[in-house]
Amino acid sequence: MMAADSVDVWLIPVRVPPAAVAALVPVLDPAERERADAIPSQRRAGFVVAHAAARIILGQRLATPPDQLRWSLGPHGKPALAGGSPAVQFNLSHSGDLAAFAVTTRRAVGVDVQEVRQVDARRLADRFFLPAEARFVAAAPGPVAQAARFTHLWARKEACVKSVGGRLMQGMSLPVAADDGLVRDPALPGPLLVRDVLAPEGFQAAVALTGAEPFHITRRWWRPPR
Repeated sequence: MMAADSVDVWLIPVRVPPAAVAALVPVLDPAERERADAIPSQRRAGFVVAHAAARIILGQRLATPPDQLRWSLGPHGKPALAGGSPAVQFNLSHSGDLAAFAVTTRRAVGVDVQEVRQVDARRLADRFFLPAEARFVAAAPGPVAQAARFTHLWARKEACVKSVGGRLMQGMSLPVAADDGLVRDPALPGPLLVRDVLAPEGFQAAVALTGAEPFHITRRWWRPPR
């Protein structure tokens, strides 16, 4: 069994053959299938793969058929196991052709993966981030590096907000640039610890747990069953 202060982060490529997507649809519950049907076709496969993978990973951990897992939703839509089971904490993120799913115990968790897009990173950092973080983005040597730094901080903020079940805009002012990853802010119910997750080129990822205690990350890859 996973130690209390460790977290598995699964990276999930969502660009898979159509046959693999079709085989994963039955894993979803009726509400997820309805959501999938409402998504534009070019993004539907990513939703199906990410959510089915999360169910399969949790099902294996809990020795439960994945299609029988049921969720309850927090005030801002963060899912948890129905019945409030303390046996597992989890969170899912999806961007571009990659999803990330974090699983741990005891401490609430948030995970985020972001595709690095070529945006006006300096302007966005000036608008949304703390002054020191905006300077950190601006100091990168050129637009490509600036976009990577902006996305790195954005993923950290998103992971922190998701760990406490909040909204992203509430977390834009969170100070997440410290090397030790410790995040304290009056808007938070307590301290958080955020750490970067090694992601493929073109992506940035982070995972955050509530509390200041250190934790260990095990990064894994998930592929659809053959």
